[in-house]
Amino acid sequence: MLGSFEGWDRLIVGCLVWCGYADPTLTRKDIEVNNPTVDEYLAILEAWFSRFNSLWTTLNDIDKERDSEIFKLLAPTGFLRTRSAGKKLSQMVDRPIAGLKLVRFGKNARTKYRVESSRPGGETERAKAEEKQKASAEIDALFGDEPKVMVQ
Repeated sequence: MLGSFEGWDRLIVGCLVWCGYADPTLTRKDIEVNNPTVDEYLAILEAWFSRFNSLWTTLNDIDKERDSEIFKLLAPTGFLRTRSAGKKLSQMVDRPIAGLKLVRFGKNARTKYRVESSRPGGETERAKAEEKQKASAEIDALFGDEPKVMVQ
C-alpha cells in the first residue's frame, strides 16, 4: 500500500497485477535501493556526521577542512563552489536517509547546517557536539580572535 493512496492502490495496482504486470509498489523499492543520488547524499551525510557530529557548520567551515572527506565530496575539483554546494545541500535538507538528516538554519552567506542522527547513540553524540560548540563559543567570547587550543 502507498500510504494515503489506498484507493489508487486498489484500482490501478490491482488492475496492473490482474493483467499480469509487475506490482509498481515493488518496483518502486528497487528504484529506491539502486539510486545513485541517494548513495551520494548518504556519503555526504556520513562524512559530515563523522567530522562535525551535530555541530552547526557553514560551508566556510568545510572549506577550511580541505583534507576531510566532506570537503572532497562537496568539492571534487579541489575548489569549493559555495553556490553549487549550497544548491546540493538544499536538495538534501530535511530528507532523512539511513537515520541521518541535514538541517538548515538561516539563509545565504550565514546559512548553517548540521546533521541530526536518529541512529542509536545519535542523541548522545548530538549532546556532546552541542556542549563542545557551547564551550567554543564561551572561549570566543572571552578571548575574541586570539588563537586557542582545544583540549579533548
